[in-house]
Amino acid sequence: MAISRYINTENDNFDYQNTFKQVQIDDIIADDDFFYVLKDRERLDQIARRFLGDGRYWWIICLMNAFDGPFDKRMIPGTIIRITRNINNVISKL
Repeated sequence: MAISRYINTENDNFDYQNTFKQVQIDDIIADDDFFYVLKDRERLDQIARRFLGDGRYWWIICLMNAFDGPFDKRMIPGTIIRITRNINNVISKL
């Protein structure tokens, strides 16, 4: 069994389920967010590194798209996801 690349990251112990229940998606989306189509074999840490500047921000993508975590079954090629242009805007609402 492979070891998760998300283990021991800065947000490894982040309580996603509680945060997802407390944060309203409408409160963290912004007009300047953009949409991205997932490609085959892409990972959230790769997308976060490319667009947010750091792979450790993969959890922000999960939060903005109401994913249960980095292995959510809805994350298949062709899925359109929302990505923020302003990380601080999202973090300040948590």
